[in-house]
Amino acid sequence: MDFQNLALKKQKRRRLWLGGGASVIVIAALAIGIARLGPALPTAHRANLWIGTVQRGDLTIHVRADGVLVPKLSRWIAAASGAEVDHILVRPGATVTPDTVLMRLSNPEVQDRLASAQSAVAEAEADLAAKRTSLQSQLLDERAALAAARAAYASAKIKVDADATVAAKGIIPMVQYKQSLIALKQLGYREQIEQQRVAVFGGNIRAQLAAVQAALQQQRSNLALRQRQVAALTVRAGLAGVVQEIPVQEGQQVAPGANLARVADTRSLMARLQVPEVQAKDVALAMPVSVDTHDGLIDGTVTRIDPAVHEGSVRIEVGSARQAAARRAARSVGRGPHPRDAPAQRAVGGAPGAGAVRRHDLAVPPRPEWRHRHARAGASGRGVDRSRRNTGWPRRWRSGDPVRHQRLGQIQPHSHSMIRRFPTPQEHAMTTAASVITLSDVRKVFQTDEVETHALSDVHLDIRKGEFVCITGPSGCGKTTLLSILGLLDAPSAGSYELNGHAVATLGLRQRARLRNAEIGFIFQAFNLIGDLTVEENVELPLTYRSGIGRAERRRRVQEALEQVGMAHRLRHYPAQLSGGQQQRVAVARALVGQPAILLADEPTGNLDSRNGDAVMQLLTELHRKGSTICMVTHDARYAALA
Repeated sequence: MDFQNLALKKQKRRRLWLGGGASVIVIAALAIGIARLGPALPTAHRANLWIGTVQRGDLTIHVRADGVLVPKLSRWIAAASGAEVDHILVRPGATVTPDTVLMRLSNPEVQDRLASAQSAVAEAEADLAAKRTSLQSQLLDERAALAAARAAYASAKIKVDADATVAAKGIIPMVQYKQSLIALKQLGYREQIEQQRVAVFGGNIRAQLAAVQAALQQQRSNLALRQRQVAALTVRAGLAGVVQEIPVQEGQQVAPGANLARVADTRSLMARLQVPEVQAKDVALAMPVSVDTHDGLIDGTVTRIDPAVHEGSVRIEVGSARQAAARRAARSVGRGPHPRDAPAQRAVGGAPGAGAVRRHDLAVPPRPEWRHRHARAGASGRGVDRSRRNTGWPRRWRSGDPVRHQRLGQIQPHSHSMIRRFPTPQEHAMTTAASVITLSDVRKVFQTDEVETHALSDVHLDIRKGEFVCITGPSGCGKTTLLSILGLLDAPSAGSYELNGHAVATLGLRQRARLRNAEIGFIFQAFNLIGDLTVEENVELPLTYRSGIGRAERRRRVQEALEQVGMAHRLRHYPAQLSGGQQQRVAVARALVGQPAILLADEPTGNLDSRNGDAVMQLLTELHRKGSTICMVTHDARYAALA
C-alpha cells in the first residue's frame, strides 16, 4: 500500500520558490550593475597616440607633413603680341641674368607698325614746325597792323596840335580843326582794337600749338608702344636665376599673353607643405618650424596658411628656407604654456624637395619612304591635271608618287602652299569622289582709312571627299584667313565658294550658322573646351543646336565619337583634369560628333609638346584612313608631310 509523503512535497515546493527568488535577485543585481557602467574606452592605433607619464609643464605638439622647396620669386614671361618663335637660345636649367636673351620672335606686322609710327611722329613734328612758322608769320602781320595804327594816330595828333594853333589865329576854319579831332579819335579807337587783336591772337597761337603738340605727343606715345612691342620680340629673362620651363617650340605661333618661359630665383627658397586637414588646426602664423632636408636642418616660420582645403590637405608656406636640395622634411613644433593655463602653440614640418623640371620630347625616327617636295612660292597652281584626285589611301608616300603644289595666294613676298598626295592610276581607278569644297577666284581684302591689305588673291581650291589637305606657309600669308572663309566664319571679298554643293555667297548669317553646324567640324589650336562642362557635355554641345536629335541619340553619338579618339573612359571628367593631348582628343571628338562633311584643323598641335603632337597627328591620320575629309593648317613640315 502506498502512502503520500506531504512533508517531502512541501520541501520541494519551498526549494522552487527559493531558487526562483534567488534568480530574480541576481538578474536585478546584474541589471543595476550594467546600468551603472560608464561608456567603454575608445580604441586607437598606437602610432597615433602620445604615451608618457602625466607631468606639469609645457606641451609640445608635433605636426609632420610632406611638401616641396620652391623659389620665393619666380615669374612667367608672356608674349606682348602675337608672333612666331624663331630661335630658342636658352634651354630649361640654364642660369640667366636679367639681360639674358631667352628667345627671338618675329612678327612682320609689328615691324610695319613701328615704321608707320615713326613716320607718323615725323609727320606730326613737321606739322608742328609748319604750324608754329605760320602762326608766327600771322602774329607779325598783326603787330605790323598795330604799328601802322599807332603811326597814323601819332600823325593825326601832330596835325590836331598844328590845326589848334592856326585855328586860334583864324587862319583855318574851326570846322577843319574839329574834323581833325574826329579823325584823331577814330585812329585812337583803331589803335586800341589792333592792340586787343594782337593780345587775342597770342592766346590763339598757344591754343593751336597746344592742339598740334597734343597730336604729336599721341603719336610719340604710339611710337613708344610700338618700340616696346618690337623690343619684346627679343625675349629677355628679366630676373637673375634659372630657367625652369619653356613651353614653346621653334616655329610655333604664340598668341598675345601666351606664356613663353618661366624663370625662378633659386637663391631664396621657401617650403610649401601639404598638411592634413585634421592637423591644420594645430598650425598658426609666425610659428617656428624646423625643416629636415636630409642634408641638414633649416629653421623657418609659417608665413601663410591657405584658407581652402585641396584634396584633404591645407597648403602651408614656410619662409627662411635656403637649402637648395631637399628630399623630405620633418617639422618640430613650437612650445607653449601648460594646456590648463593657455592654448598650446603649434608648428608644422616635413617637405620633400622639388626635383628639377624636365621635358621629355619624343624622338621621331626618320621615315625615308615619305617624300615631301615643297614647291617654291610662284609655282603654277592652274592648269594642273584635274583627273588625279586623292580619295584616301592606306599606304604612305613612296618614291615616284605624283605630287602637286597648288598656289593659294599672290601676296608678296609670302604665299601659301598646299601639299597633297595623289593616288596612283590603279588607286584612282578604284575610287571616285565628289567635291566637298570648291573655291574659285577667291579674294579677301581688309580695308582701313589708310591701308588696304590683300590677305588672299585669286585663290583656287578644290577639296574632294576623303582627301587630307595641308596648308602651310609663313606667318602673315593668310592661312588663318583662308581657314576662316572655309569654315564660314568670314566671307570673301570676291569669288565663289561652294560647300558640299551649297553656294554660300548668298546665304544669311543664320543660314551660314546652320550649314556650318551641319557640314563642318572645327579643331582649334587652343582646344576651346568649356571648363564648367564635363567631357561628355563638351562633345554633346554641337548637337544641342540641332533640331530633331533626341537625348538618347545625342548620348549614343557622343559615346561613339569618344570611343573613336580613345577618351570614352573620361566621360565624367572636366577639362582641367585632362592633359593637353587629352583635351585635344576631346576637341577632335567634338568636331566628329556631328558627322561633318569636312574637318578643319587650325594648328591642332601648336599648343602641344612633340609627344602629344605626334599622338594627335596619328589620330588624324587614322581618321583619314577611315574616310574623313581633313583640311589642316600647320607650320610644322613633319606634320605637313603626313597629308
